Amino acid sequence: MKYLFLLMMVFPFYVDAEDWINVSDMSQLRWQMAPNGTVYFRNLDQFNPEALACCYNYYIDTTTEAGKSAWSVILAKMATSGRLILGVANVKQAGPITYLGNW
Repeated sequence: MKYLFLLMMVFPFYVDAEDWINVSDMSQLRWQMAPNGTVYFRNLDQFNPEALACCYNYYIDTTTEAGKSAWSVILAKMATSGRLILGVANVKQAGPITYLGNW
């Protein structure tokens, strides 16, 4: 037991948590699609002040099955001005949108 405690002290726990961007009206979301099928979201800082500003920071890849599904949900929410919560690994770093939903 003593060794387990020492091991726990030496190796810190790694916590992988998502950051969330609550988009209250998806019709206000600005986006751009690149020729390779990547959709970039341009104004997520409008909905979460901690998010990086402008242009090529957060994206989805519509060439994958998950990306196609996410893009269809996003388009439906845009058409109805619905609310959607987007998840990114770290809101202060550029990267893909990894989760989305309404809960």
